[in-house]
Amino acid sequence: MRKKCRGFTIVELLVVIFITGVLVTLVIADFRKGKKRDDLNLGARTLAESLNKIHNLAMTGKIEGDVPNQTPTGGYGLYFDFSDLDHYLIFGDGGDNPNHFYESTIDDFLIEEEQINLPVGVAIESVCYGDPETCYSGELSIVYYPLQRQPYVTVDNTCTDPCLELGTGTVFHLQHQDINNMQIDVILNGLTGQVEVINNSN
Repeated sequence: MRKKCRGFTIVELLVVIFITGVLVTLVIADFRKGKKRDDLNLGARTLAESLNKIHNLAMTGKIEGDVPNQTPTGGYGLYFDFSDLDHYLIFGDGGDNPNHFYESTIDDFLIEEEQINLPVGVAIESVCYGDPETCYSGELSIVYYPLQRQPYVTVDNTCTDPCLELGTGTVFHLQHQDINNMQIDVILNGLTGQVEVINNSN
């Protein structure tokens, strides 16, 4: 005598569907968080590469940009506007009297692109220095003078005290706007010009 096969009840099917839905939701949420973490890492690497780029250009005296037959007299720099920190500019500090600050109306010029955009959702939350930290505001330029390892830090067209940072360093805090506990610091050593990336994400 053959046994009668018992199928699934509607309640059992609903339970299976519910559990599957929960697992799919968790996988999608984890994937999205992983994508945002990757975007934050990319933004930090991009900023670190830009800092290294202007350092190398200044140290080698390389000619780059729209300046014929000469290295820009004031070196190369990055310009940040604190009203919109999801992008920044790479520029050459030109002219006879360089001021270590980007000004589009004089002899300064942009390198490669008009601006470097960070990945969507990623922004520089703050730029700080010292211990305890003091954070900049307004407009900030970090410039390497030709053949010098130390960067000039200039805020609102005025050099900080000291204008030539020695040892204190500058810290860029990067965050993803959708996740509060996701932060990466890009640290610029004011003495050597070396750049370090530290991941503080949980």
